[in-house]
Amino acid sequence: MNLGDQLRQQTTTLWALCENFEGLVFKLGTLIPNAQASETNRELMVINDQQQSLAKRIRATLTHLRFLLTSHTLGTKIPDSLTHPFLQEIKTALANRPAIQSFDLDVPIDDVLTQLETNITAQHLAGLRSLVIRLEMALLAGQPPETKPYTAGSLYHDRQFLVNLMQYDAYPHDYPQVDAPTFLTWLAYRRTGVLIDSAVVYNLRTEISEAAPTGLSGGAYCLKVGEQVEGYLVYRGAERTGQAGEWAETALDWQYMLKSILLAQDNREDQLPYARRFAQYTLAQLKQDNVPAALYGVGHSLGGQLVQAVQLLDHPFTAGLTINTVPVQLRQLRHAAPKRFSTQEWHALAQTNALQSETTMPEMHITNLRFNRDFTDLFYQVPGTICVGRTISYSIPDWHYPFTANLKAFFTETELQSLLDILRYGMVRFDRASTQTQLINQVVALVIDTLITFYRTASTKATITLFNHLNRYLYHCGFLTEKPESMHYSSRKHRALRQLLTNVMLQRHYLKHLNKGMFAAVINFHIVNGVKFMITDERAGVPIVEVGRQDAPVAAVLDEVLPDDPLIEVAD
Repeated sequence: MNLGDQLRQQTTTLWALCENFEGLVFKLGTLIPNAQASETNRELMVINDQQQSLAKRIRATLTHLRFLLTSHTLGTKIPDSLTHPFLQEIKTALANRPAIQSFDLDVPIDDVLTQLETNITAQHLAGLRSLVIRLEMALLAGQPPETKPYTAGSLYHDRQFLVNLMQYDAYPHDYPQVDAPTFLTWLAYRRTGVLIDSAVVYNLRTEISEAAPTGLSGGAYCLKVGEQVEGYLVYRGAERTGQAGEWAETALDWQYMLKSILLAQDNREDQLPYARRFAQYTLAQLKQDNVPAALYGVGHSLGGQLVQAVQLLDHPFTAGLTINTVPVQLRQLRHAAPKRFSTQEWHALAQTNALQSETTMPEMHITNLRFNRDFTDLFYQVPGTICVGRTISYSIPDWHYPFTANLKAFFTETELQSLLDILRYGMVRFDRASTQTQLINQVVALVIDTLITFYRTASTKATITLFNHLNRYLYHCGFLTEKPESMHYSSRKHRALRQLLTNVMLQRHYLKHLNKGMFAAVINFHIVNGVKFMITDERAGVPIVEVGRQDAPVAAVLDEVLPDDPLIEVAD
């Protein structure tokens, strides 16, 4: 085995160790819903040992890489000008390795999660990933591999390739000093063993500058191998990036999802028109070489919704993969392309909330992979929402996960309408904001207005009922660690003030029992960095099973029922 092969062996190990660290976050998240179970502490001890072992193995791998790069006995065609910078980088990384930390397990599980995330941050995984990519690319330049034939579409059928592409597009700062074409070239070679001839990446906001104010972002990752040309168009979801200005970006994405999808309102900042334009632009670029070209749509959450909507309206994609997608809103599509279907077809779709791919669009070829209790199920409770194509759902066997999107089992139709009215009022306020500061001010004003309204009516039966239903829902979903007592309603006016104060104090008490860990788990099972451990071969030591497969989209399966015990206690 020559030096190049030995170096690749170590970089492959280093990459896997970085992935295993992320897998521990996923694994710990699966324990949060059962935090009170007796076996949970044993599992936490195992995770504690594993994170310490990973830290030791990273140090050992870096040490071996340093040894290989300083060895002059193995012989290599790789010039010193390529290896020397990496040697210095590895020496610096070793010098800056943090001390191996053990968890304090005598704390709530969400605090253990915080400790794990702190330890992972200290490992500087972004720098290690960047080192792996740049070193392997240097090895390819110094020792070009033997050419292998490429099978058209094989990268699209590689879920790990698509997930890694979505991760890079959402979190490019996690790969410092690695530009998009370099990442695409490296990833294609790592997954197929084929060194592509060329890689070009088009940035959505660069090519369509008008899209930026809507919050839409993404990229088209295009490659050429021989006479094969393929493009992978990634629409970015509402990802938390940890970068400057992320809250403004997140607000724009949620404005789109709430206004265009959940409320089905006209939206001057609709992302769909620009998403359609970018797909057509990318297709035109791919066809310039006059060779067979295929464009694949890829997206997570909001990005998945755009892939499905664009495919349904224009069919630019040979096929598409979406993950934990937000649903398509038929009213939005009809506004964008009223002639796409006949009046009778639009009416039938609106009535059934089901798009039969075999009769309406047989060539859609969209596959949606999802966690079967993902919080995006909440969007599917709204009339006019559908999921285009085939859906495959995954979960963990024999696992208690309390979150449910079945709001109708906890709230009355009137209450749900009231909550939507609050949301509509919020959208009106948000439309008044033109800067990030104004947006924050409007959010604060909305919260204050809503609280004042509730407190003014806190002694009325309708408000008490709503609060009781809300508390019961939060407890059922695991967001409250203590079962709330029902607020009381008094029909006697002279007791109204006393009842108001009692009810307000009850809410203050239960706000102290919010389960932060459960909120973190719900988010982690949704984002790409978490759900990838359910839908790819990376299992993070957690058994995963396929729990559903549907060739025609339907709303989420909801089988929970409202508890029998009354939520309203009337004091006479």
